[in-house]
Amino acid sequence: MAKLNGQGRQTLVSKDINGANLIQAPNGLTIDYTADRLYWIDQHLKNIMSLNLNDLNFIISIVLTDTSFVFPFDITMDQNYFFVSDLNSGMLKVIDKTNPINSKSILTVFPTVPVGITFYSSQRQTAGTSSCSVDNGLCDQLCVSDPTGHTCLCTHGFVLGADGTTCNIGMALDWLSENLYFTETARISVCKIDGRFVTALVTESIDQPKGIAIHPYKQYIFWSDSGRIERSSLSGHQRRNVVIGIDLIPTALTIDINGDRLYYVESQVFTIATVDLNGNGRLTVFEANSDVTGLAVFQDHIYWTQPAHNAIAQVDISSDSFNFVRAIFVTNPPSAIFVYDKTKQTMSPGPCDLNNGGCDEICIPSASGPECMCTEPIVACTQVFRCPLNIKHGSISDTCDNTLGSICSYQCEHGYTATLASDLLCLDNGEWNTDTDILCYVVPYDIALDLVDQYLYWSDADTDRIYRSNLDGSSMVTIIDLDLDKPREIALDPVKRLMFWSDWGDVAKIEQANLDGSARIILVSNNLVWPNSLAIDFTTDQLYWCDASLDKIEYYNFNTGTRHLLLNISGSHPFGMAIDDQYVYWTDWNKHQLQRVDKQTGINPEGVGYAIFQRAMGIHLHLAYIETTTSSLLKQTSTNIQVTTVTNSQTILVKDNLSTTVSNNLGTKSEQSVDVVTAAGASGATVIIIATVVIFLIVYYKRRRAPRDDGFDRNIIEFNVHDDSARPTAPPAPETEPEPTNAANHTYATLISASVTEFPETHYHNIDP
Repeated sequence: MAKLNGQGRQTLVSKDINGANLIQAPNGLTIDYTADRLYWIDQHLKNIMSLNLNDLNFIISIVLTDTSFVFPFDITMDQNYFFVSDLNSGMLKVIDKTNPINSKSILTVFPTVPVGITFYSSQRQTAGTSSCSVDNGLCDQLCVSDPTGHTCLCTHGFVLGADGTTCNIGMALDWLSENLYFTETARISVCKIDGRFVTALVTESIDQPKGIAIHPYKQYIFWSDSGRIERSSLSGHQRRNVVIGIDLIPTALTIDINGDRLYYVESQVFTIATVDLNGNGRLTVFEANSDVTGLAVFQDHIYWTQPAHNAIAQVDISSDSFNFVRAIFVTNPPSAIFVYDKTKQTMSPGPCDLNNGGCDEICIPSASGPECMCTEPIVACTQVFRCPLNIKHGSISDTCDNTLGSICSYQCEHGYTATLASDLLCLDNGEWNTDTDILCYVVPYDIALDLVDQYLYWSDADTDRIYRSNLDGSSMVTIIDLDLDKPREIALDPVKRLMFWSDWGDVAKIEQANLDGSARIILVSNNLVWPNSLAIDFTTDQLYWCDASLDKIEYYNFNTGTRHLLLNISGSHPFGMAIDDQYVYWTDWNKHQLQRVDKQTGINPEGVGYAIFQRAMGIHLHLAYIETTTSSLLKQTSTNIQVTTVTNSQTILVKDNLSTTVSNNLGTKSEQSVDVVTAAGASGATVIIIATVVIFLIVYYKRRRAPRDDGFDRNIIEFNVHDDSARPTAPPAPETEPEPTNAANHTYATLISASVTEFPETHYHNIDP
């Protein structure tokens, strides 16, 4: 017997205590609520037995011995009769309570023999109330009555919280500090390993946290919630989304301590996946066919439970092939699974070891020193939270007091510039008043715009990553972060939704991927040294590049999957590249002049204009007017901008270090407001973007970090390349750096028009050739 919550269990009758003549094989049970008597049927003795629940000695009475029973199985009762099911005979017996000898058998009318049997009577089972009747007794899930009130219980897979009402679904142990972390409804909490000092860590912007995992050495908490997996410090600060998805329903979590990888269950598709601790490099480990509830890593294997199949399964994670090892089938459905690994769960000194870190209740270890937490903010307990002392590409002053409200000075490493002009302030959320991961920065090497989806892409050779953000710089995400050495140029195909980039690493290569970074492949990886620039010819479906070391211009034909040489340009140093309907253009550091060649034949390369440039960098085509072959545009965005046009001709805008002037000898020039329309075709439709009025070719020049009085003037040069009559007639300039002169004396026109009102001040690091 026990309370309804399973507690207070005691034995009423046993063969050892009462003897085999009173109990051998008890089957069914029933209770007379009025008389407080317990009745049961004994299969072997063929007896109906009874005892008084109010009698502490539990004296047993034999109510009836009926040798006609074959296999008595269950018993129930009403006010006047016992009802007994006989499994083998298929009979249901009705026995008079006041005169048990008086009984009769009723032939079963069921399709099968009677087994379990119960009786409902409104007179016997009268309605009533209990402490569970109001608000479910404040219980999260189950409320059961007991003699002193009620008890809250949790369903399968949940754990009752320390408050006695909340059901938790996850627990994780920090064995270094001996703190126990667990999930509750709308919160993450922590307590000592013995259950003392229960304290809420995370209570804001959290819904129904499920799985939880701890990395004691990295000092991270990970937890799963609706649509995301989050990470924070062990004190619940410095929160970050690690995995996020609209349809994502993550549940169980575990960490490979040695591999520094997070494994998790995507319950909506029964899939086990893994990412690194920053949420990058997602890999699918196993696609199950039923719900996965438990997850654990041991050595080079991951184990999980599948209750629907009564299975515990195992996969090898020593390689990305994730070879399935085996499944073990058990008697009962397994739920959670926990592992102790003495080779990984080793002890190491920490800030909480000595005198509990100076804390009154809970000490949370951090790389910046011990943090102290209290169950309640009382005088006898002092809370201490700290901001992290690490800055990417920088350092914080050694004298910094990094507790909440403190101000600390910092400095960036050589070659890096700070985004914040003032000192750092430690905020109440345990974070500095700026993102210290991007506080010290360098200028990304190359950028590219996706005007269909309004995204900005760029490569960063310092972090060896390719990033994407909105056009205003918000919502930055990492697109490519694996197997990059020195990512350089980026080119986008917004119609096919593809991106291309060059890599200057030990093994130079040109790669392709979808715009989200998936389906990554290597296009070219041999006979490359310095692939400086990439340009897509959308009319011929070809990708062009120039190699500044091999002095070549080559292209890759997507239709044939073949690589071709367009031009050998020995003695040159090609850098930036762009393509129009007739020519390939490139900048040349040795000739100080814009160059071009027929893109089909590679014949008759020639200079465009004079050799007046210092070091021209990247080239970009600007399409001022856009047409599309589709009859309607699915997406249109209009931006009112100022442009400079040249009627029926092509115009090139060149960024160079010349002084500012405007000349009208370049053709019919007018300034007007136009609408720029971004087009995206429907599924299956082909969108062809054509420049119908003007193409601007902008050539950027190298600027080292320096104030604006560094002697360099920053302007745009505009000149016509297709209309010979519009070309300046001045003699060719020498292929040397020109002496500074008044730009008004140049027959080229340097132009600052309404289309470019100002180049923002930007800090540049040194750029490899």
